[in-house]
Amino acid sequence: MQLSDAAKEVVVRKTTGADPKMVVRRNPFDPDDRSESAELEQRHGYTPVNLAHMASGVSSLLKDAPTVAVTYDEQCKPHFQHGRLPPATPRQKECLEMFSGLAGVILKRPIKCQRCQGGNVKAAFGNGVISLNIGVPCFWDDPLGEEAVATILHECAHDQVSGHSVAFQDEVARLGARLAAWVAENPAWWQGWRKRLYDDRDVTRPEGE
Repeated sequence: MQLSDAAKEVVVRKTTGADPKMVVRRNPFDPDDRSESAELEQRHGYTPVNLAHMASGVSSLLKDAPTVAVTYDEQCKPHFQHGRLPPATPRQKECLEMFSGLAGVILKRPIKCQRCQGGNVKAAFGNGVISLNIGVPCFWDDPLGEEAVATILHECAHDQVSGHSVAFQDEVARLGARLAAWVAENPAWWQGWRKRLYDDRDVTRPEGE
């Protein structure tokens, strides 16, 4: 007998304990599946399921559910605009130069930092490029502050680990130790950029005021 849509929803809810619209299909052969599933579940309320572990009747009801990978791309990855940005200000150019140097120190290779606009996150890393949202004040008002530097460190950790698993947190800690050691050995770099970016500037006020 063909189940009605309402009956199908009841079956899925009872089996998974979740709204069918919030169920996503796992792929155990995807190396990023575990970390991406955990982030979707913990941060966005999705219920990842492995159809191979479910009764055939239930798995057939969920065969068209979106995958973890697709949903992660939609919900957790940024969707920035890189074109048609307003012209870069001298201040933004200086900050980008500094951030590129900082990221290069962290990852021990040349890294480019660029501006972007819109999107659902502050910054993103991909293919050796860190995109920084021009709508996030800390990058431009307080570039050597805790929030901005922590964001650069966070994005650099994505060079090796996607998602925000325990392995990712370990990578952040590892790279953070590397950065701290380098700064301690190269105080002139930090002091020079602080003088260049902060002297004669009230960082408590937005640029242009």
